[in-house]
Amino acid sequence: MLLQSHIMEKSLSPNYSEGLLEFAKYAFAPNYFSYCGPNRNSDIKQAIVGSYDQGELRYLLNSFEAAVPYLNLIARSNQIKDHFDPRVVEAYWLGNDLLYKVPASNMYNHLEDKVKKRSKKNWKEIVMQVENKAKPHHSFHVFDIYRFAGLTRDGSREVEVVKMMNSCRISSGVVTKILKKEKKVKIKTNKIDLVAGNLTFVDSAEDVEDVFGTVKVGDSVSVHWGMICDKLTAREIKNLDFWTRYHLKLSNNLV
Repeated sequence: MLLQSHIMEKSLSPNYSEGLLEFAKYAFAPNYFSYCGPNRNSDIKQAIVGSYDQGELRYLLNSFEAAVPYLNLIARSNQIKDHFDPRVVEAYWLGNDLLYKVPASNMYNHLEDKVKKRSKKNWKEIVMQVENKAKPHHSFHVFDIYRFAGLTRDGSREVEVVKMMNSCRISSGVVTKILKKEKKVKIKTNKIDLVAGNLTFVDSAEDVEDVFGTVKVGDSVSVHWGMICDKLTAREIKNLDFWTRYHLKLSNNLV
């Protein structure tokens, strides 16, 4: 259970709780598998289903050492004081126009601080992506930072790269069937495959977990590590598709 907190919140977005909950939905799956964040998965789930203390949830989510620095980068670059402002959270996980306002110099400084020491001989490839106008979207972290710096919590490089990309990226799909016994749903989606030396999208059908039991047939949803995160609007689907393809194209230059 999330404890009551007396943390003072300063200069926050008036609707920052919306951003906290959105972040929690996308952070839940990697936290469940112990890839990122503190060992507090039941607390994150409790927050998502509606019972939480905002100050304590903010404190907990600030422990996500890979994602939160990206939020800070986006917020600073857009003169937004609260890095859990929903616009900032959306920009990182799904994508929006805030990403255009992140200068290459800010992106470079962020990566030099957070990534350079672990990238070793691959730092040159990461710098090349900044020069090619990579932005602080989750897909960039998946397609390039993990590949060149191994930035999961344990530094593992054992996972097959394309399989990892498909699991770790935020994907979208349409629910086509509810599989009640398995607590899963079938979705029409796409996956990344290596075709003629290039990473490309191919149509796919996948069974994913509906952890919170909130979707129905026909819903458009986002998925992270095989778990449904949220329902998506047409605008969110368009943004996610654009920024994912944007960074996949950049990544193909280095495959």
